[in-house]
Amino acid sequence: MTLLTVRDVFFWTAAALGIALLTLAFGADALPLDYDMKSALPSLHMSIGLLAGVVALLFCLCAIVAAAGPHERRPWRGGARVVVALALLTLAASGALRAAADGAPVAFFGLSLSDLVPVDAAHSELFALLHKGSAFALAAGLAAVALLGVGAVLASKRTPPAVTEVVPLAGAALYAQPLVKRLAVAGWTTFWLQFLLAFFSAPLLAFGMVGRSISPDVQGMWHAIHWGFAGLALLVTAMLIALYYPRAARNVANSPDFYLGAQRPAGFGFLGAGAIVNFLGVLVSFVGVGLSVALMIGKTVSQPPGIAITDPNKIVRALDVFVLLVNINLLFGHFIGASMAAWLSNQALRARHRFAASRTGGA
Repeated sequence: MTLLTVRDVFFWTAAALGIALLTLAFGADALPLDYDMKSALPSLHMSIGLLAGVVALLFCLCAIVAAAGPHERRPWRGGARVVVALALLTLAASGALRAAADGAPVAFFGLSLSDLVPVDAAHSELFALLHKGSAFALAAGLAAVALLGVGAVLASKRTPPAVTEVVPLAGAALYAQPLVKRLAVAGWTTFWLQFLLAFFSAPLLAFGMVGRSISPDVQGMWHAIHWGFAGLALLVTAMLIALYYPRAARNVANSPDFYLGAQRPAGFGFLGAGAIVNFLGVLVSFVGVGLSVALMIGKTVSQPPGIAITDPNKIVRALDVFVLLVNINLLFGHFIGASMAAWLSNQALRARHRFAASRTGGA
């Protein structure tokens, strides 16, 4: 399994944001949301679109830098990725220009950008046409990337594996081989699980932030959202640390004596860093869950039964549920990361002890 590069991370992040944009654009009417959330969709759509454009621009810069190096082994896949990135850039720019031309506010998660976007009402139809065309180009590019990926997987399965000479393992490599496999598998498993949880949590947090800007008088909501954003930031940091686990596995496989020997007792410090970040994330997310539950319980018990509710701020709304789900997702993601880091630390310690015992016994 190959390691993700920075360019790959930017592309898949942009692709995930593009899928979220298409979902909001074509499936907004089918989403089970109340009126306030429906009215918040345009602002959320614009914010995600601008974020996708920034990430796509970063991917294009990485692709330009990588063009000076070795050529792409799969040019069709690289071309499909460029189509996706260019479609996202056009989608973000045309959407912002169309909103400005129509007199709608241009905002990025509550930050007003209307003064930075030139207003020209005469080109509104042109911007709308570009926006619609780039959306279809984005869908076609994502479909092409998916089909090329499936084709590459099927082609790799049909290719017979190369016959290599089996060399018996000896010394530190004998004790490092199980650890190498566990580092790689646990690292990729942790990364993708946390990525999925972060991918589903980020739009819900955005819903909560946009809903708070529409209804700023929601009692206690800001505190739970604040802890949610802190937990999401820690989860992204934990994802980057988990992404280093497979690279560390390759380093251990190449230099087992260096990592298992006594001369490098802190060689697995990245596992401790992952455990600390995820443990802090567990604490932050747990506080967020507690605040969300306390808010919902407070709203529920503050209304006597059989009496009409006249204060909308005392009703349990969809925003409250979204923020609670976000903090639960983040809590689960950090728990996975902390558990994996603790288990890998134990496996590394056992490998070092076995290697030290073998050297002592053979002396």
